[in-house]
Amino acid sequence: MRCGDGGRMSAPVVSIVTPCLNSGRFLYSCLISVQAQDYPHVEHVVQDGNSTDGSVDLLRSFPGNVRWVSEPDRGQADALDRALGRIRGDILLVLNADDELLPGAARWAVEQMQRYPGQSVIYGDVHLMDVDGIVIGEVHGPAYDFPGVFCVEKVIPAQAAFIRASALDTVGLRADTSLDTCPDYEMFVRLGLRFPMRHIPRFIAKYRYYHRPMDGAAPRTVERFIRAKSTVIQRVLADPETPIAIKQLERRARAGLHLWASEEARGNGDYRGACLYYAAALDEFGPAGAVLAWLIRLRLRLAPLRARPLHPTRPNARRALAVGKALLSERRSMLLRILEVSRRAGTRARSALARDTPLLVWLLCLLTVLYMLVVIVSRR
Repeated sequence: MRCGDGGRMSAPVVSIVTPCLNSGRFLYSCLISVQAQDYPHVEHVVQDGNSTDGSVDLLRSFPGNVRWVSEPDRGQADALDRALGRIRGDILLVLNADDELLPGAARWAVEQMQRYPGQSVIYGDVHLMDVDGIVIGEVHGPAYDFPGVFCVEKVIPAQAAFIRASALDTVGLRADTSLDTCPDYEMFVRLGLRFPMRHIPRFIAKYRYYHRPMDGAAPRTVERFIRAKSTVIQRVLADPETPIAIKQLERRARAGLHLWASEEARGNGDYRGACLYYAAALDEFGPAGAVLAWLIRLRLRLAPLRARPLHPTRPNARRALAVGKALLSERRSMLLRILEVSRRAGTRARSALARDTPLLVWLLCLLTVLYMLVVIVSRR
């Protein structure tokens, strides 16, 4: 049965929705994580975009209960929209094929939906894992407020966000297929205009954090994300039914979007793009911000940022200095041992010291040159 009837639920079904395209490398782990849920009423709906990497063979032979379809689609939003049209559940969560659900997540979602019947979305926290599945960090969901989400100041972790299907029914049980990407942002905005949401601390999923040049069949670029989220923002602001208080957020939303884009670009190693997005955000902060933005753009125009090489190509002067110091220390220890023996063999020790003195001088000169080299390189 669909939940949302004042909290009276009897064995609600939890639908885990997974759109995917050529995700066979990680798909098995995703499928297993859903099958391992201890709540008995879970369905896994997989919408495959006609993969060619063996994903379909995996789905066909997978021993668990998975409802899957493989067919061409028009991208991320279209795949999600097709999957939403196939769900039977009362509660749903979108889990990408390279992510994993933590044990007990589905049962927790049912319990929290019963506890807070007025909430349209209940979301928790996520672990970050690398490409090999090793946990490398964590992301805590932000405390919910609609202006913060709308202005891209707060990002709800979609992998940890359970949505009440009856609430989504009210605003449209669909994904916006007109968008190129970021359908989760549009869905949370659409829901947030009508219903409250709540963050409850609990790790729900593991999000795979790694370099992904492609989003399905399309390149992952910050510009695509900006275009999609900006479309949603402008649509909301232009809607005559949007409350005046939300329409007054226009400048804040533009600034928040570009600040978010600056962080994304910096995370991708695009420092110049991060500066330009930051300047675009400063434009929304009045005359002082506009002056700072102008200075940033002027600096980039007069002295373009050079891309740093992936790996330094100069010899490592600091390491050369360290090795030289070790050699000198070793030689000094040897000379001290010789001098200790010289108490009993003075003539032999003096001759050894005379023989080693030129080498000691050359080592000192070498270390001096290396030190100067380190100073020069560090200031370039």
